Amino acid sequence: MRVASNRQKIVAIAIVLIMATTLVVGTFAQLASGVPLRTTADTEQIVVSTGNEFSCALLNDGSVKCWGLNNTGQLGRDNTTAVGKTAAEMTALTAITLGAGRTAIALSAGYNHACIVLDNGTVKCWGQNDRGQLGQGSTSNVGDGTGLLMSALPAIDLGAGVTARDVVAGNGFSCALLNDSKVKCWGANEFGQLGVNATDNRGDGANEMGAALPAIDFGPNKTAIALAAADSSVCAVLNLGEVKCWGLNDKGQLGQGNTTNLGDGGTPSVANALVVDLGSEKTAKAVTAGAKHFCAILSDNTVKCWGDNGQGQLGVGDALDRGDGANEMGDFLTTVNLGVGLTATVVTAGGNATCAVLSDTTTKCWGDNDAGQLGVGDTISKSSPSEAVNFGAGKTAVSVSVGTNSTCTVLDDVSVKCWGDNTHGQLGLGNTTALIAPTATVIAVDTTAPSVTVTAPTPGTPVRSATPTFSGKCESRITVGVSVYTGASATGTAIQTLSGLCIGGTYSLTATQGLDNNAYTFVVTQTDAAGNAGRTLPVTFTLAATLWSTPPIADVNTAIRGTFITPIQPGSVYVTKDFGFTMFGDRSLRARIRMKDYVGVVRLTLTANYVRNGKTLTYRCTYAPFGRSAKLAKVRWRWTLSQRTCVLPVALRNQLLNGSTTMRAKGNVTRYWAETGLRTRPDGTNIGIRRINVVLRNG
Repeated sequence: MRVASNRQKIVAIAIVLIMATTLVVGTFAQLASGVPLRTTADTEQIVVSTGNEFSCALLNDGSVKCWGLNNTGQLGRDNTTAVGKTAAEMTALTAITLGAGRTAIALSAGYNHACIVLDNGTVKCWGQNDRGQLGQGSTSNVGDGTGLLMSALPAIDLGAGVTARDVVAGNGFSCALLNDSKVKCWGANEFGQLGVNATDNRGDGANEMGAALPAIDFGPNKTAIALAAADSSVCAVLNLGEVKCWGLNDKGQLGQGNTTNLGDGGTPSVANALVVDLGSEKTAKAVTAGAKHFCAILSDNTVKCWGDNGQGQLGVGDALDRGDGANEMGDFLTTVNLGVGLTATVVTAGGNATCAVLSDTTTKCWGDNDAGQLGVGDTISKSSPSEAVNFGAGKTAVSVSVGTNSTCTVLDDVSVKCWGDNTHGQLGLGNTTALIAPTATVIAVDTTAPSVTVTAPTPGTPVRSATPTFSGKCESRITVGVSVYTGASATGTAIQTLSGLCIGGTYSLTATQGLDNNAYTFVVTQTDAAGNAGRTLPVTFTLAATLWSTPPIADVNTAIRGTFITPIQPGSVYVTKDFGFTMFGDRSLRARIRMKDYVGVVRLTLTANYVRNGKTLTYRCTYAPFGRSAKLAKVRWRWTLSQRTCVLPVALRNQLLNGSTTMRAKGNVTRYWAETGLRTRPDGTNIGIRRINVVLRNG
């Protein structure tokens, strides 16, 4: 849940979010569509951290804004009103009061509280405080307006002269990475997550902070360079690239090969505990935490994960936990398959999901997907990385942040896209509509009717479709429906309906029954993702066009003759108006027939007389049936290849090539209408059978 920059070897990777100081968070209503958020090139100055149904952004001017769930004051607004459910709320969103002249340099959103490191190295936290996670020596919430106001919030007492360079927030506890590379934690401690070999909470009463709050002992000559906080566990990357974890271990998330908690006063202590075995000669560059699992980017830029795997969040193709038993860690621990030749530059976990930015600049996610937090357009959980998240043409991710059920990413153009659960407006889009792909943006229904024109075909032109052209503002989360009625008004039963369209494009409406010269009415409606209806606009026009397309072959039973083009060469394709043949070097011959706007069955027999050893012989090969072409959606010609190959005797092939004999193709074509598969058109007229008589010869 905590995020920092890639340059700092992020723990739970940060997300760049907001623009310069002149761009307010009110523009979040446009974020998922990829609006550039600032002009400076230093994307590491902007961070977004996703917590449990709320999000916070550290802007590049050092201010902080939060939105989403606010039941315990976690938004730092001195009230408990959720923000982000309407566009107006995001537009009016103001920065949190950090103290006179103070700015933030690090940010972490926990379960129901958030923490920051200020520019002077002090730490402040706000939100829920039932376990002392705010470090104020009490259990009173801060930021909900009932007690201490944000303007009066003092910095946490970490000890005389002690400052911090990073902070992480978990579920009811917090930890700070100090400037001397020591770590101090406070808040809930029932599982030993504070790492001080005890289970009593710290920070919920007097005389528990400051010098009374011990730093974690990692062992001789071991210091921390990065932290990651899970729900009730913590992992640290140590100075030699080792990883050591403590706290709750019910799913093997501490990587010890058992389910014994560490740091709760039992044996071993954190100092004496083993470092996580990542494999032979493997060290960690970064570590990230989900609810009950951890992942690390290793020294070779591969990724390994351990702990809870009930939703496939470890990315190894199954749902088996790792780290809770013998022979599961070290070289036994499977590397996440990111794709052929691909490694990770960023990895972040949250809840029961994990995402990684890869060496080819794509982003892949895996694990729980019940709210669409994997961003691949569905809600199916994935136990291994597969398809990349689609951010739009030419857009790639710089970093990504995974919360409990939602995800945000900052793109290379300094725009941000968020997706997943949005119950409390935590996506910052000014609504509560969940998104299952980062390309989707919810915009309020346009209150003005769209401008719609319908362009009818040229009178007399053989057509079976009309193309109405819609013009107006296009928003991908606006649903446009089109209903087509017979007559000059929208009455009776629509003969055709289309939905899911987006204003701004051109859509072809293919009639499900014959269009004639009567009037037709197209009714265009708009609906937003919440089901709110916008304006409707009926458009009436007269289609002055032929009822059906010109048949591909005339409905007559008289034969026509076709002639092969000379000379015949192996591998060449020879085409008359409607038929073609291919002769290959192995003496095989295959026939083709060109079909237009219909499916059909062809029976074709090839015959030829040829001489071998002084005797006249007859060759015969029958294609029966030729095959049925696919149903066609548009008026077009299409070649259908035979399902059989005729192999010619050597003598016949040579005589065809030198022109001393000819081959005849005779048969018939039984045609069907493409949309129905019937031998009659929709208007009831017969299609008929086409006779074939084609001569194949050289010259």
